[in-house]
Amino acid sequence: MAFSPPVVRIREPIRGPRARADPTTDPDRLTLAYLYGTWHVTHSTLPMWRGKQNVRITYGPIRPSVPETPRKSSNPYPTETVKTTLAERIASEEAEDEERSKKLLEGKPEPILLDDQVEYQPLGSSKKSVKLIHGTDTAIGGNDSKDERAERLRLWQWRGRGLLFLVTSQWQILGFGEEPLRGDGTDRPKRDKLPKVSIGNKALEKKAPEEEKELPEETNRWMVTFFEKTFFTPAGLDIYSRDARGLSEECVDRIKEVLGGLKDGEVRNLAGSLFEVAMDFVGGGEEDA
Repeated sequence: MAFSPPVVRIREPIRGPRARADPTTDPDRLTLAYLYGTWHVTHSTLPMWRGKQNVRITYGPIRPSVPETPRKSSNPYPTETVKTTLAERIASEEAEDEERSKKLLEGKPEPILLDDQVEYQPLGSSKKSVKLIHGTDTAIGGNDSKDERAERLRLWQWRGRGLLFLVTSQWQILGFGEEPLRGDGTDRPKRDKLPKVSIGNKALEKKAPEEEKELPEETNRWMVTFFEKTFFTPAGLDIYSRDARGLSEECVDRIKEVLGGLKDGEVRNLAGSLFEVAMDFVGGGEEDA
């Protein structure tokens, strides 16, 4: 069976509050459903990931907690109070996503937030040494025009939680797409202890719209992110894979090639510094102080 090479489209980074993507190189529309879930950082230029392994980032929706709600039973006399069921919570989440998308298209966007949890380990350490960094991402892309509203999900402001509350950074998605997976696994890096790929949201995993479910085995998703320089870290690039085995060598090489051909000098230079992040897939851990 012949496999076509992966299609890689990467846009120039957004520079300035009113910058917008070139539609000739950025024809796709990013959705929250695409972002939700666990992504494995397979390649990076960020020094913080040198000497680390099993770097995973899980994005999920941030919603208010669902309280207990009064509901009438079949008994015509008393009104009983019952806990909201899982199915009702999922239906509520789907309705909120639909309403948010409607407001976005009508030009009345509300804040879009992502729960952002990073897991990692020091290289060669045990399962107990897994560290967590917890934060919140706020979509900050786009302004008043229709084209810029479509860009809201591309540009994000991260803020840490807990003791990291005062730490912020800005990041953006330069490209995303899919690649075919070969059934014999010859295009994947050789990994052991492969976990089941999760979308990172237990409720949505049980009953999710088709687009929010994990991909079939023959397809994998990828994403390229760019992080602006902060007081603590230099600017950097990450390559994410939904599949824990990572991306094919062909796909990674193509991503590097396209990044190296961008007009933006900073991103172009960073593309030549991408290194592979080690993985052996042990999980669980405690949050960093």
